[in-house]
Amino acid sequence: MSAVSTLPATIEVAVTASIRAHAEAVDALHRARAERSRAATALERTARRRDCDEAERERLRAAYAAADRRVAERETELEQARDLRRAWAVVAPTLDLVPAAPAAPAADAPATARTARRRAPRRPARRPVARPA
Repeated sequence: MSAVSTLPATIEVAVTASIRAHAEAVDALHRARAERSRAATALERTARRRDCDEAERERLRAAYAAADRRVAERETELEQARDLRRAWAVVAPTLDLVPAAPAAPAADAPATARTARRRAPRRPARRPVARPA
């Protein structure tokens, strides 16, 4: 079997892997941001406390700095995954190998439905208005 005949299958695997890597990068970024938020909350709670010693505050500052570095790393990984996915979205259709995955903005949204529900705007319930007969 020649290398030319396996090229379409190899490219299809690469496209699928890039889509999966993008989704994983989005999830990893959301987890890193949540971790950073928890570290910030812990640090802020000690700001007003008099009984917290400076060593504890320094430990919390270091934890926040580490979480912030992880967020920056995950943002870089996500940007690389986006670039690769965009490249495959251009290349794959021109080679007629796989249908292009839609590059919708929802691709960067969290994968869980719970998060999507939490961000959905809520409308107040409408109460029937009593009208005079």
